[in-house]
Amino acid sequence: MLSDDQFVNSTKMPGELVERWFDADLREDRSRARSILRRFNAPNCSEVDRCLALIELFGEVRGNIVVLPEFQCHFGYNIKIGRGVFVNRNCVFLDAAEIHIGDGVQIFPEVQINTSADRVKPVKIGDHAIIGGGAIIMPGVTIGADAIIAARCIIRRDVPEGALVNPEQCLV
Repeated sequence: MLSDDQFVNSTKMPGELVERWFDADLREDRSRARSILRRFNAPNCSEVDRCLALIELFGEVRGNIVVLPEFQCHFGYNIKIGRGVFVNRNCVFLDAAEIHIGDGVQIFPEVQINTSADRVKPVKIGDHAIIGGGAIIMPGVTIGADAIIAARCIIRRDVPEGALVNPEQCLV
């Protein structure tokens, strides 16, 4: 958990790595994200309105994507997402730093991508990777292209291209 004294990355201030978590601008940014997410996650939200909300929320969308509700994030603008990405239900992307998701990535339900814990570090997921349901990706991790992460794995270190992380290796 972040305390009042911890910091987060803000791409809104290029050249500066960190901003105070409870800084007025960052509070406003989180409030903006919550407002967009309320619309996106509303049961009566149309597919078109959901797509428009994601374009407004994310820092970069490079093509057609599918993100199913309930989706949660801190800011949204630190999330860069590639073409043909599928994000299933109940995913949480804690984007205090940048999250880069490559083309064709499949993310199953209840995945957590964290960029902040003891330190704030970006997360990168390479093209065509598959992240199993309930997996937790910790700060600073890079998952290589075509890697497969089994369900419920906690990933704390980089995963090479094409690797298969099975349940016996879950605490990578």
